[in-house]
Amino acid sequence: MAATSVVPIFIAGLLSVYTTRTSHKVDVANLEGFLLDQKSGEIDSFMTALFGVTQIGLEAGEGADIGIENKSFILKRIFLSNPAIKEIAYVGLSGKEEVRINELNSNGVSEENLRDLSKDESFIAARNGNYYMGKVYFEGSNPVAMVSSPGKNTSGNIVSVLRSKVSLARIQSILHGAIIGGSGYVYLVD
Repeated sequence: MAATSVVPIFIAGLLSVYTTRTSHKVDVANLEGFLLDQKSGEIDSFMTALFGVTQIGLEAGEGADIGIENKSFILKRIFLSNPAIKEIAYVGLSGKEEVRINELNSNGVSEENLRDLSKDESFIAARNGNYYMGKVYFEGSNPVAMVSSPGKNTSGNIVSVLRSKVSLARIQSILHGAIIGGSGYVYLVD
């Protein structure tokens, strides 16, 4: 008789352990989902800020040019305010760089070192009105990519291209500490 009264308690205990364990797995899965959503949001914020920096409205009238000095001033401000940008350039619609600033030349590279980018896909995409992000490549251990956007005047016409080389190390640091479960890791795939 004692065995019959213990059996329901034993079954209830097993059912309780099973329910608790299953509930714990669901809770862990939910937490992992929240972690992935957070990391995705951080990467999205980084990319939105990066492309936001390159969306410059040029305050010039129809057909007017803001001039090299103003372009240089704008690029210096962008370059100094965003550490992810390693190089930034204004490119004329012909494909010739007008001003380029990088880590070695914060006052701009010399005119003879400006490049012709007329055949470069980042220039062509932006000249045609599209935002461009190139393939990721590495400089040392630092992932970088080329980004470009059309430069428009107040009338919305494309008058130049803004092209930059950006470090994606921030994305690396966002994903670095993300561990899923006991042995899972987060990878970013294109």
